[in-house]
Amino acid sequence: NQVRYFQYAFNALNNLELYGECYSVNKAFQAILDPNKFEYAMSWSLYWDKEIHLKLRNYEKALESNDLQIKWAQKRDTANLPSALIDRSRLKKYYLNANEEAHAILDSLILNSHKLSYNYQTQLFGNKGVYLYREGKLEQALTNYIKAAKAAKKDTVRRNYGEALGIAYNNIAEVCIDLGNYGEARKYLDSVRQIGLSEVPKNVQESLMRYEMRLAVETDGNMKELFSIMDTINRIRDDVYKSKFEEELLALTKKTEEQKILTQQNQESRLKNFKLTTYMILLSISTVLLGVIGFLFYQRRRLKFEKHNLQAQQR
Repeated sequence: NQVRYFQYAFNALNNLELYGECYSVNKAFQAILDPNKFEYAMSWSLYWDKEIHLKLRNYEKALESNDLQIKWAQKRDTANLPSALIDRSRLKKYYLNANEEAHAILDSLILNSHKLSYNYQTQLFGNKGVYLYREGKLEQALTNYIKAAKAAKKDTVRRNYGEALGIAYNNIAEVCIDLGNYGEARKYLDSVRQIGLSEVPKNVQESLMRYEMRLAVETDGNMKELFSIMDTINRIRDDVYKSKFEEELLALTKKTEEQKILTQQNQESRLKNFKLTTYMILLSISTVLLGVIGFLFYQRRRLKFEKHNLQAQQR
């Protein structure tokens, strides 16, 4: 329960881009975490340590966190070692301008890629393809993208199966357009659509539209496919918005009903308190009146008694 609490708190702060608070929550999480019971949770925490430093542009600190991530994986969580090493490669490539080292890390993993899960194979060949594409090595990039797609297609148990496969197909289509292989590009863009646009996230949908537009422009084609995709995506987003709106409306209705019940309970409570207060006031007044009446009665009796004694003395 504590692990989930900290993860939810961290994710909420991360979504709000409150990275300083994220760092504090993550450190507090590490302090209470029993590493002997939660090896994966510690790997998760060390990963986010690195990500926070990247977002704060503390690249050397990010590298230090990644060192800890790798050491922990080597010692206690070997299943996540490929992930930590891929993170190291990306750090070297994009933030520390160590291009050769970045490639060397991926190449060492590729040598034994057949031993890795389909998930890690997808990440490995996908990242290698991106490196090569940005260096203008399109044919080599295409080869790696195809390997990433093959691995992603086999990884049917993966939670974000559609996203991983959609990214791989989009990447292949982009290279095919650059190489002038428009027929192949068309095939892979259609493959993204066949996954189901409702099954892929916003970034995959937007990439698909961008490549459809490029393909239409470069082949002097019409925009029919693009407009069809845009209509589908708009319907999906409308459905998502409608669903979200209905959920919020239901929650608001429920909250309103709860508020009504609470208000009624408060009114009943105030009425009871008012009645009790009124009763206590009336009781107090009655007590005072009884006291006054008793006092007056006593005074009358005393005066009458004194008058009687005075009359007796006069006789």
